[in-house]
Amino acid sequence: MTTRNHLGRAALRAVVAMVVLATCGGGPTDGETAASDVGGILGRRFPAAVGTPAGLFLYGGSEGVDPLGGAALVDPVTGAEAALPEPPFEVPLAAHSVAAHSGTQVFVLGELCAATVEIDDTTSGCEPGGLAAAVYSPAEQSWRSVGIPEELVAATDRERPWVSQLRGVTDDGLIVLDLILEGDRAGGQAPFWTFDPATDEWIHLDDPGVVVDDACVAGDRLVVNSSVPGQNLVATDVSLSVLSLDDDAEWEQGPALDEVIWSYAPKMGCGADFAVVYESEAQVGEDAELRAASFLTGTDPAVASDWMPLPDLGPTLPGVDVWTGQRLAIFGFGGGAVALDRTTDEWVPLADAPSVTADLDPPVVVGDLLVTLDPASPNGLDVGDATL
Repeated sequence: MTTRNHLGRAALRAVVAMVVLATCGGGPTDGETAASDVGGILGRRFPAAVGTPAGLFLYGGSEGVDPLGGAALVDPVTGAEAALPEPPFEVPLAAHSVAAHSGTQVFVLGELCAATVEIDDTTSGCEPGGLAAAVYSPAEQSWRSVGIPEELVAATDRERPWVSQLRGVTDDGLIVLDLILEGDRAGGQAPFWTFDPATDEWIHLDDPGVVVDDACVAGDRLVVNSSVPGQNLVATDVSLSVLSLDDDAEWEQGPALDEVIWSYAPKMGCGADFAVVYESEAQVGEDAELRAASFLTGTDPAVASDWMPLPDLGPTLPGVDVWTGQRLAIFGFGGGAVALDRTTDEWVPLADAPSVTADLDPPVVVGDLLVTLDPASPNGLDVGDATL
């Protein structure tokens, strides 16, 4: 571990199905679950999920009150599930673990579930057992364990779980993580780490010096937004902090957005070289009515870029955002989605978007598809087109 100032859906679906099956070795085999009977990992709640060239990768999740292990590769069109080799964890990781694809390998990180703590008939928690990580190589069809930095091991609290978030993956496969103990979100705690699956090197990044409202990766830059809390949960004076991840660098300050009063601290999504802050209720200018607002700015500190107001988000209630690799899409809880067309800088409806509910994770990008895990659907998936 190194510590330094361093940061790095018919025809369409048929084509995707052919690619996935070719990569996986054909149709359902003894190790697969038929799509007509949702089971396996697809039948669980909150598994770690990430898109890969071969399909949708899933790890773990929970069934009833029990967290479970295991990993699978899923055809996003049919829901056919092919079991993968058993991950090398001593006990299953708690639900809501992190999965990331570096371009060639899959990284999984989460909290070991030392013991199950039943909350009610359908919900469980885990007695914190510390962080654990592993990398799966599709080429070799094998796993390897990844050591956890001593700094994180020493900080483990058996009464407070780690809150692990994937903030993004850089163009060259560097995985950017936000790791902090529950209840410790504040400035001065340096929550950001990078992990390089090519070398198994961890790097602890310098603290941005602000309370983090949200963070994402734009190209090879980590972008953090912070706001000043006001009365009645409102937020003002949004500012950005940007850290280059491809060389030794220090945090740089981006433009401030101070003419907007947000009902809540705004969310933020990143594209290749830009960031968008947005929220369902904001007052833009004096005497203005509350509306769903969004603003865009560039993320290269070397290029002067002020905040640019974007058109209204329309009926979409901002919930979660996803970078498809070409466009930034925002999904409303319960339905509706829009994508930002950078040629016009307008929000365009995604007519074929999968639905997202407040208790499910954001859609996963698998090729040209957007996939949501939906236990209520016939094959456990809700699939939409990621293209406009």
